[in-house]
Amino acid sequence: MGWPLPYTLGVLVSWKMAAVYCQAVLCHDQRIALDGAPAEAVDAAAKDLAAKRLAQLATRKAAKTAADAAAPAVVKPNPAAALPTDTPPETPEQLRDRVRASLLRRSA
Repeated sequence: MGWPLPYTLGVLVSWKMAAVYCQAVLCHDQRIALDGAPAEAVDAAAKDLAAKRLAQLATRKAAKTAADAAAPAVVKPNPAAALPTDTPPETPEQLRDRVRASLLRRSA
């Protein structure tokens, strides 16, 4: 394809380490070429590597699931509940004065 070697290796390693490819290696005994024709047979070393990679991915997924379950639930506040209902909304002038006072406090 005319790709540089580092790019080619990056593409192939990413694809060969993907779960879907590993599952295909384990399920089938013969590889398929890019044109759809049968290619070489899948050897035991390739099946072993695929099984190890799937186990690694499963372990990583289980650890992430456990970490997500152990993390405290984030409760988002309801913005409508935070506003008092008995006070009228600020006028633009009141808001401007409040912002100016805040900025003056920061600069002091």
